[in-house]
Amino acid sequence: AGLLSAIGRAMGHARAEKKLSSEIHDAGLFAAHKYFSKTYDLQPSLVRQDIVSFIRAIKRARILLYELIEKYFPKQYQKQLELTSDVDMENDPIQLMRMCCTPGTDVLSQRKRFEARRQLTLASLLFEMQLFGNGIDDLESDMSRFDDDIKRYYFLPQKSASYKIVSELNAKNLYRLKKDGLKITVFDPAEKSLHSTGIHRVTSLDMRFIHTAGREIPVYYEVRVKSDAVWKLIRKCHRNTAMLEDLCGVKCVFLNEKDLLDGVNHLRRTIAREPGVYFGDDSNLARGGVIDTSNIHSASEYRAKKYFAIKYKRIFEFQVMLMQDWINEQFSRGSENHNLYRLRTFQNDLFPRVFPSVFYRLDWADLHLQKTLVDLQHAKIWLV
Repeated sequence: AGLLSAIGRAMGHARAEKKLSSEIHDAGLFAAHKYFSKTYDLQPSLVRQDIVSFIRAIKRARILLYELIEKYFPKQYQKQLELTSDVDMENDPIQLMRMCCTPGTDVLSQRKRFEARRQLTLASLLFEMQLFGNGIDDLESDMSRFDDDIKRYYFLPQKSASYKIVSELNAKNLYRLKKDGLKITVFDPAEKSLHSTGIHRVTSLDMRFIHTAGREIPVYYEVRVKSDAVWKLIRKCHRNTAMLEDLCGVKCVFLNEKDLLDGVNHLRRTIAREPGVYFGDDSNLARGGVIDTSNIHSASEYRAKKYFAIKYKRIFEFQVMLMQDWINEQFSRGSENHNLYRLRTFQNDLFPRVFPSVFYRLDWADLHLQKTLVDLQHAKIWLV
C-alpha cells in the first residue's frame, strides 16, 4: 500500500505538470526506485539501469516458471498451470503491482492477483541475486574462472579420450546397476552410434586424465551452475542467496575406488594447497547414512565425497564419486536419481507454494498425481 501510494503521488504530480504519458510512467518507476533505495542501497544515478534490470528479472521469472512446468508436468496439467494472459504478457512492474489489487471474487480475478504477486516476488528475488553478485552472469563468470583453475592444475593438458560405458541395470532393484554390471572400454571410432536396449544403458563419455601415483587416471568431469536457485530460496524460505552453498560446483567421476582415492590425494596436492580455501570432507562412500544430514530429502543411496572451496568470494561445491554411483544417479528409479530427488523436494516444499491448490485445482497430497509426476521423470530417463 505504501509503495502504490508513493507511485500514485509521483504520477499525480507528473500529470499536474502536464508531462507526456511516458514521463508520467517514468515518474512512477523512479518513485518505486526511491522507495526501495534504502533497502537495497540503490543509487539515484543508476535508476534507469536498475529499472531495466528489474524488467529483465520479470521476463526471467516467466521463463523459469514455464521451464518448471515443462520439466515436471505432463501435457494434461500444463495449461492449467500457465499464467493468465494478462499477467503473461506484462513486463511493467507498475502494471503488475496494480494487478495485485484487481477487484473481483471470480476465479480469474483471484488468480490474476496471486500470479501478479508471484511474478513480482520472483522478479524481486532474481533482482536481489543480480544486485548482490549472484545473478546468472556472475555465477557463470566465477564458475568459468574456477573451472580454468581446475583444468590448469589438476588435469593433464590436451589429454583426453572417449570411453564407452555399458551398464546392465537390475529391473527388480529399481533399475540400479547390477553387481558386476558395469563394462568400461575405450570408445572404438569405427562404432558409428551407440544403442541402449532394455536394461542395458550404453553411454559415451569424454574423459580427462590426471597423472598421479606414477600412472594416468581417467576422470569424467562436469561443471554446473544452479540457474534456477530462486526455487531453492522459495523452498527454504530464504531471501539471501549467500546462504546457498551449491550455486556453483564441479564433479569428478572415477572408474574404481583406487582411482578415486588417488584422485582425492592428487586434489589435495595440486588444488587444495591454499590454507582456508578448501574445507569440509563429507562422505558416505565408506559408511551408511546420507552425505548431508541437514537435508531431510538427501538419500543414503546417493554416494559421494563432498568438499567446498571459497574463491573469488564465492563458495564452490566439489564432489567426487564412483562411476557405478554416477550410473545410478542418472538411470535408476531409486532415491539417488537426481531428477527424482528434485521432484521429491519440489512436491513437498515448492509446488504447493508456487501452484496453490485453491487456484490450480491440484491436490499435492493426491497419490495419483504424485505417481503421474514420477512416471514422467521415469519416461525421461528412457525406462519403460
